[in-house]
Amino acid sequence: MRLLLCLTLLLLILGSCVQHQSERPQTNTQSVCDSTNYSYSADVAPIFALHCNSCHTAPNGADGFNTDNYADVSADIKALLEAMKEKGGRALMPPNSKLPDSVIHIIECWNYKGAQNN
Repeated sequence: MRLLLCLTLLLLILGSCVQHQSERPQTNTQSVCDSTNYSYSADVAPIFALHCNSCHTAPNGADGFNTDNYADVSADIKALLEAMKEKGGRALMPPNSKLPDSVIHIIECWNYKGAQNN
């Protein structure tokens, strides 16, 4: 009887630690991006053209990053987003002026939706 009580108690404790997927809060990127579509040519490329291409243009972009074409942007998107948010030990880019969160969010959503060349 005592063993049965201990096992029941153990199952209750372990069961309370499990959180179902439906109960987990969605990340801001996931919930907003699910209903938003951004394209590389119309939304993402103009951001890089305005804020990044003066220093990061092929063939010899600063720090090895080229932001003037889809192939390079999509290949380096994780590092580029880290620099925009000054995370992962990367220096803030563009230097001396963080991009507005709303602008970064456009790039995050494009990336979240598969970073399509559209």
